[in-house]
Amino acid sequence: MKKIFALLMALVLISGLTAGCQKKAEEVDTTTDVAVTTEKAAEATTEAVEAKKVVVNLWELTEFKTITDLLIEEYKAVQPNVEIVANYSEIDAHKNNLKVAASSGEMPDVWFTWGGSLGGFYPENNLTKDLTQRAASEGWDQIYMPAMLEMCTYGGKLSGVPRQSNSMGMFYRKDIFDKLNLTVPTTIAEFEATLDALKADGVTPIAAGGKNGWQLMRTVEGIMEGVAGSDLHDKLMQMEESWDQPIVVETYQKYKSWVDKGYFPQDFITLDPNEAIFLLYTGEAAMALEGPWFDSQLGANYPEGNKEDYGFFPLPTDQSKVRLSSFTEMYQFNNSSSDEVYEAALAFVRFAESKETIEKLQASFNFPKAVIGAVVPDTTPHVKDILAAVNAGGSYLVADQALPQELIAKLFETQDAIVIGTMTPEEASKFMQDEIEKYKAAQ
Repeated sequence: MKKIFALLMALVLISGLTAGCQKKAEEVDTTTDVAVTTEKAAEATTEAVEAKKVVVNLWELTEFKTITDLLIEEYKAVQPNVEIVANYSEIDAHKNNLKVAASSGEMPDVWFTWGGSLGGFYPENNLTKDLTQRAASEGWDQIYMPAMLEMCTYGGKLSGVPRQSNSMGMFYRKDIFDKLNLTVPTTIAEFEATLDALKADGVTPIAAGGKNGWQLMRTVEGIMEGVAGSDLHDKLMQMEESWDQPIVVETYQKYKSWVDKGYFPQDFITLDPNEAIFLLYTGEAAMALEGPWFDSQLGANYPEGNKEDYGFFPLPTDQSKVRLSSFTEMYQFNNSSSDEVYEAALAFVRFAESKETIEKLQASFNFPKAVIGAVVPDTTPHVKDILAAVNAGGSYLVADQALPQELIAKLFETQDAIVIGTMTPEEASKFMQDEIEKYKAAQ
């Protein structure tokens, strides 16, 4: 896990190179070697599946249905002998379905997942193909950002094809800020003053849904980054420092104060994040802690919305460098699939994540991509803002990938318990450390 933390800085610095104009992106890709390597690798993979009809089962998130359906149609035109059967689920259902499938031995042939401890479960249980030799023979380090390949590597084995990197911060309604003469806050005190001003005007300050825990976690980890500082925050997530200490208590206290002051929507603890975001779209809320997918999802979920009506800023932390919570996405492949199905699944993914396909269908993709030289289009204006912020301040691994999944469930439990009053901040801190010690003892 320490390696993943170290790789985040390298990842975002490389990602920043794709945020410039087309000319700059082409300057990064200084020769035709990458294009040639990509073409030859894709051809080699495709040739392996041309002989007969093959059916590939893909599990993907519902939010990516539009682009995935389009990719399937595009691929059918060049490889009619392969049928990609896609199954779509919302985020939490997807996580649960994969775990159930893993326990029953009924995993799909290829699936979307995240990095860190979320994606690590499958290679740790020998459920994924080892792509290490394939990547070496086809020169994947000349096709995908090496830092992102490393973030898909567990126990020295490459266990997925990287797809995208994501860093998160505050998206805000410019019209609401202008109406109240608010400026972008750069300190915690300024941010809390902004929250107070919004609440006083009858606007919900932060659109957040507590259902399933992960969206609310973004706020809690952001508070911890500010209260604890970067070094201690990282050590807490790596379980190298005790959670039963004043800094963690202070984190929970500030979180509780934000809850008590009404900075979140009414009944937010049971609110679905997919519903909460509409409060921002409609102007009932002023801000939301989101990532680079915001631009594309605004167009898909709320077509009457205008991307230019929103601004972006990093969640203030009072640190010398303001880091953003970050994570990676990838495809993994079933270790039990036949060679023919595996080759077909890999060929589809290589096609979907090729520079050529990304350029052709860029209006439908989320950015930034893992492919070297993939240019961030003007249709996703906030991606460049995010990359600039990360390049200036760096990033840290999002909590639900930094901590083991068993402990993430406990973190979510403390978040809810503080809201409903069944735990105090002191009790939550001690509870987390007790659970960490139980986890370590069981390893």
